[in-house]
Amino acid sequence: MNKIALSNIQALDTNFRQNSMGAGGLFDYNGLPLEVNSADKCPICHFGIDLSQNSWWNYHDIHSSEQEKFNIFSIHICPHCHHGFVTEHHMMVKPNNNDEDDSVPVEESQVVYPHSTPDLNINEQIRKISPRFYDVYRQCLIAKNEGLSDLYGMGYRKALEQLVTDFAINKYPDEKEKILAMSLHNRIESYFRDSDAKTALMACKWLGNNETHYENCNTKEDIILFEGLIEDTLLYSSRIARREGTKY
Repeated sequence: MNKIALSNIQALDTNFRQNSMGAGGLFDYNGLPLEVNSADKCPICHFGIDLSQNSWWNYHDIHSSEQEKFNIFSIHICPHCHHGFVTEHHMMVKPNNNDEDDSVPVEESQVVYPHSTPDLNINEQIRKISPRFYDVYRQCLIAKNEGLSDLYGMGYRKALEQLVTDFAINKYPDEKEKILAMSLHNRIESYFRDSDAKTALMACKWLGNNETHYENCNTKEDIILFEGLIEDTLLYSSRIARREGTKY
């Protein structure tokens, strides 16, 4: 994901707009644009797109200067498929780290609609080795598109375990019972020799475990990293499957 700045954000509540104009209230922010996360593909046709260049309208739903949570709705039109879509940014007002007497809005999560789930560009060998990984990973992407931020992180953890386990069993079918009796940590340690792959998988395990805890210390940037690490793991697994030959 990229970062973009939203400017000229209008109020949906006309009463709030009239009461707050020129008052330096909650949504004035000293005239500064708001920074939010932005995907780099159209959610409908999945063609590459730069949303910093085509945010047509931005609106917020603030109705009180005392609000700590609010939403910003950004309306876009894809220059490729010419369909419109909306990004709903869920914002939280938090203390400014650079000025303890000031507050700034920070994006907590977002949801985009309408959207379509893309065909997963996953190597056919990997799909045959671990069909359960494919199914769980696809469900994660659907949950992500629906804005179910408390679910898809945990789903990535489950998808990772499916892939690691099936990959190990495929390479060492005679050790299936031994592999199933191991923890995910030991499966990674024992059956992934490449140091880069092992490091990436251990990081995925750690980030995934955080997602299942009562207190989740992962940040938005951690989740973006998590997604990238899973993609790196898929590339590694595909390369190994091609090099060593896949057993079915």
